[in-house]
Amino acid sequence: MGKRPGPSAGNESGISAGGRLLLWSGVVRRFLLYLFNRKYVGESSAKRRGECLRCGACCRLVVNPCPYLVFDGDGKSSCVKYDSTRMPNCVIFPIDRRDIRERDLVCQTPCGYGFD
Repeated sequence: MGKRPGPSAGNESGISAGGRLLLWSGVVRRFLLYLFNRKYVGESSAKRRGECLRCGACCRLVVNPCPYLVFDGDGKSSCVKYDSTRMPNCVIFPIDRRDIRERDLVCQTPCGYGFD
């Protein structure tokens, strides 16, 4: 198994209370879209291009990094629950450009995903 992220890997440094609220609202938004608007999720996800660069930013969109997030020796992230029971938010991320903008609040490295 990989190493757990240290305190500096989280989004707690440099993000205002308003920014944290925005990140939490994004988590709730994605979950509600998954539950109640799968058509939008499917249509938007079909426009997604690229691939995951394993930066782990999407796993740090809440106050604390996800407890299942680990990093290997090269700094690449992975999820210890990837092949078992990941939350719907994890499976469908990113749904749209808004998710990428929120992700950019916690990581300056460009995301491997984009949208048409």
